[in-house]
Amino acid sequence: PYLPKSVPNIQYVNTNILSSMAEGGKHMGIVAWFAPFPYRSKMFEPATHPLIVILDGVQDVQNLGAILRSAHCVGFNGVVLNTTHAAPLTGGAHKASAGLAEHMDIHLATSSRNAMIEAKKAGYNLYLAVVNGGENAMNVEYTGPACLVIGSEETGIAADLRNEGTKISLPQKTEDISFNASVAAGILMFVMQQKMK
Repeated sequence: PYLPKSVPNIQYVNTNILSSMAEGGKHMGIVAWFAPFPYRSKMFEPATHPLIVILDGVQDVQNLGAILRSAHCVGFNGVVLNTTHAAPLTGGAHKASAGLAEHMDIHLATSSRNAMIEAKKAGYNLYLAVVNGGENAMNVEYTGPACLVIGSEETGIAADLRNEGTKISLPQKTEDISFNASVAAGILMFVMQQKMK
């Protein structure tokens, strides 16, 4: 392939090496390194980011990327990740977001607890996605500015954080199953955006 002369340090390697570097193999013959992602240093403000989502311990980079993609598509303005017990924003997450992670404002908090405290101080109404014990998400009257909190795939939102906002749930056929975290996030973001006061 012909690349611009402005691209420095071009190395030609075999496909196996590219596949390994691309964390999944679909690389179209090119892998590149970029500058670190420009995370926001401060929590969002409702005036500029009225709809945000906090991810509390989402572990899978594919779920992370899918949530970022849905957030952009639905019209959420910002996403808060944390540095502890959570999936990092890797190349795999970027790929799962179909490149839309690059178009999202993302704040990297030290913990979900700190992120939720900061969001409440800023004036956000918190809506916590839970499998059981929450109000039917379709029946909730959402008040902006709003923040949706999505928990980890295995345990959900940390037990000590579950009373920090309004608990909402998606109706399910039976209680012994649950939606995938990224699917639930996408549905809930869409519902909140549509029903926001």
